Amino acid sequence: MRASVLLVVGASVAVVGTVAVLGATGTKQIAASQSPSSARLTLPVPPQCPSTVQPPHHLTLSTERGSKMALTDSCAYAPAGEDFTITFENEVVALSDGKGTYQNLSIYADQDSAITLISPDEFAVDQKKALFVGEDVLGPGEIVYRVPALPAGTYYVQSDSAADQLVATLVVE
Repeated sequence: MRASVLLVVGASVAVVGTVAVLGATGTKQIAASQSPSSARLTLPVPPQCPSTVQPPHHLTLSTERGSKMALTDSCAYAPAGEDFTITFENEVVALSDGKGTYQNLSIYADQDSAITLISPDEFAVDQKKALFVGEDVLGPGEIVYRVPALPAGTYYVQSDSAADQLVATLVVE
């Protein structure tokens, strides 16, 4: 049986700093957003999510265009031991020109597996440590990911190119 999760990200991006994404093909530098008033990178704290009696087979997360760049819901749920799908709607556009940006969703065991701090204003994402890496989609756009079954547990979800902003917790039960 397949379950579905719908994740929507949205809005505008201010770009300063860098993120290194380490994939199967090596490292690529990707712009990372930071608060202009801060010289230090601040990573988000993964949200604590309550358990559910039964995880839903379809979850919708959405944002309004023009809101700050974030996933609209910080908690997502999927059934344990079953393949599931994630419908990812990328609404992220750049502040500078209003053009869409590439985003993806990846699933990691935890934030420490996903992100390594290199310096106070730079971090690296190692996709080799991901349990699932979704394909990039240009915003505004949508893609359906087919995720293999995961054991019960709590997982860290992020867009690898905006790992300092687009994050959520996936509870598999």
